[in-house]
Amino acid sequence: MTNTNTQPVLATIKPSNYSSAGHLLAECFHDNPAHQYFCRDASTIKAELAWLLQLNLKLQLANGAESFCITENDITKAMGFWTKPNQIKIGLWAKIKAGLLRIPFKMGWAALPRVLEVGDGIEKHLHQAMGTKQPYRYLNNMVIEPTWQGKGLGTKILQQEFEKIKAKEKNPVLALSTQRYWTVKFYERLGFEVLLEDQIGSDELAFTNWTMRKIL
Repeated sequence: MTNTNTQPVLATIKPSNYSSAGHLLAECFHDNPAHQYFCRDASTIKAELAWLLQLNLKLQLANGAESFCITENDITKAMGFWTKPNQIKIGLWAKIKAGLLRIPFKMGWAALPRVLEVGDGIEKHLHQAMGTKQPYRYLNNMVIEPTWQGKGLGTKILQQEFEKIKAKEKNPVLALSTQRYWTVKFYERLGFEVLLEDQIGSDELAFTNWTMRKIL
């Protein structure tokens, strides 16, 4: 197991890590209100998320996202990725080519409009909070194996990422979206500030989305 008392050694996510990355994301995000909004069946949510979030990971990496991860025996134990400045939005055609239209067959017909509603809502909030002129990196799918959590590893990983970004870019701006209040507090301790707190959704499972920013 990785020694959480030392500086983590980060690598990029390889194709051989995609499957375990999808399962790690599903394990960590099955209780996320945004995912519960479009995965309504508790008995299948982890399997659906493992497929959907692996699809999104492949899509993002194919469109310029920069990943970081820790693996153990080629199994993903911690991960995340940054979209590069000015590469936040991925067009509908690229999403269709990546497998967007398979969602009804994997998750049920009602899931597709809800997935689109969540994605559009998060993107709308980003535009409201960050504007459209300031380039910024967007942090996505930052997760750590549950048995490794609570030991300061996430803080060490992101501090290392901050230093790497500062070495490459002048006055970088970072952004993220989260739907769980405890993660808001975690990111605030790392210097992020809440720019926008607003609702997404149109029924009883509507949820709060926080848009946050950090200027390095």
